[in-house]
Amino acid sequence: MGTLVLLEGVTLLLVTCSCNVWGELPAPTNVTLDTLNTHYVLRWDWDREHAGNQTVTFTAQYLAKYKLRRPRQDWVSVCVSVSERECDFTDADLNYLGIFVLRVQASAQTHTHTGTHTLQSSWVDYSFCPDSDAALGPPSHVELSGEGRGLLEVKISDPVTHGNESMRLHVPSMSYRIQYWRLDTDTQAEVVDTQLVLVTLSGLEEWAVYCVRVQSRYDFYHKYSTFTSPQCLRTQGQTPYWQVALWFLLSLGVVFVLVLLSAFSFLRFFGVLKSTYFPSNQLPIHIQEYLQDAAANRPRLLTPESDSELLIGQVDICPEVLVVAPAMGVLETQTEAEYGHHGRHGSGDSGMYSAEEASGGGVALQERQKNERRGEREGERKNEEEEEVEDEGVRDVCV
Repeated sequence: MGTLVLLEGVTLLLVTCSCNVWGELPAPTNVTLDTLNTHYVLRWDWDREHAGNQTVTFTAQYLAKYKLRRPRQDWVSVCVSVSERECDFTDADLNYLGIFVLRVQASAQTHTHTGTHTLQSSWVDYSFCPDSDAALGPPSHVELSGEGRGLLEVKISDPVTHGNESMRLHVPSMSYRIQYWRLDTDTQAEVVDTQLVLVTLSGLEEWAVYCVRVQSRYDFYHKYSTFTSPQCLRTQGQTPYWQVALWFLLSLGVVFVLVLLSAFSFLRFFGVLKSTYFPSNQLPIHIQEYLQDAAANRPRLLTPESDSELLIGQVDICPEVLVVAPAMGVLETQTEAEYGHHGRHGSGDSGMYSAEEASGGGVALQERQKNERRGEREGERKNEEEEEVEDEGVRDVCV
């Protein structure tokens, strides 16, 4: 009996050593695939107690399912000898409508007196079809806007792939479910199913706050995403008249202030510009008084074409010179004295013309004398006018 027990113990020891050196490691367990749109991550569990102090690594591969029938299978390795218990298949660009087989294997290095040996577990397969198995994500973005009285516009952005492309390229029949409700009430949420990305919610109460959330749906495979975070917005309505009047008055006041400031700034700028480029020169006081008193007799500037300007070297303004014209009474006295003297000279010849005067010649002589006196007076007046004109020229300009 003791010999039998000893033999069984030796046999068990030999079997255990053989398994540790030439046997397989325990295979990974609980293999799952986390998916979202075109993001695929393979995960698994493994008990480290089976490896002891050995370092365990994992290798993950994939192959199109229809290639399993071939005698030679060209598996594609995605993760090779990794210590993590997951592998990302997103960059493998698996066809969304294809069927694939994913598998994972554990490996460990063991050292004995005979050398280094590699222990490997069996492969664990996982069948995967993205079209039916991959989860559909919610819309990438939802935007609300008020477009009228009692209206809300919902703008939906499609979920995207890992390459930032719309999931509608892979799921053409994708639709959306919109839920909306009034925030301050306990009423049940309304539901709208649509394939459009721009939806207008009508029939809402004015000046009320409504919340909206959206879900992506693929009814053929009963795939439904989670809802987006609720977004709330107040609807628009008719504006009260007092608010319209208030806004009008405020805008009118702002416009008035802006116009006033603009006009004031323009006047200041114009004044500075004028004083800078067109300074005001003050004439001497005696010249200003002269120009005010003799407005009609102001000096006239000579034109560049005049010959007098070429002859005059320098022109000075002289003070006014008063010329006193002789009195008319004095001129008449002088004239009468001259004519009296002429009469006296003529009286000497009175004897020669006595016969003519007796026969009417005296009358003709008197008429002739009157005409001569009249002509002399007119000549004297012309001379006085010419002297006055000359005096004015001397009074205005001196050379």
